[in-house]
Amino acid sequence: MDHHHALQSELITSLSSMSGQLKANAVGFGEKLEKDKEVMEEAKGKLEENHGGMTKQGDRLKGYSGKQKGTTCWTIAVVAGVAVAWVAVFMLIKVT
Repeated sequence: MDHHHALQSELITSLSSMSGQLKANAVGFGEKLEKDKEVMEEAKGKLEENHGGMTKQGDRLKGYSGKQKGTTCWTIAVVAGVAVAWVAVFMLIKVT
């Protein structure tokens, strides 16, 4: 009977120790979660700031792309004009 009481006391002590350790681990985990929450909030703010900047740059690039299309048309027209002038000069030289 004494053996069972000793075993029971030992188990109670062990369980008490484990529950204390579990509580300490839970508190430590909660503190780390709070720190992670702060880091996540900071990262969220920076991501939102970056998203705003990228949206602004995207709008600027769309405007640039529209201007570039007009420039491309003018470039093609000038190259075609130069080609026609070259052919005209070539024919003029051949004829004379």
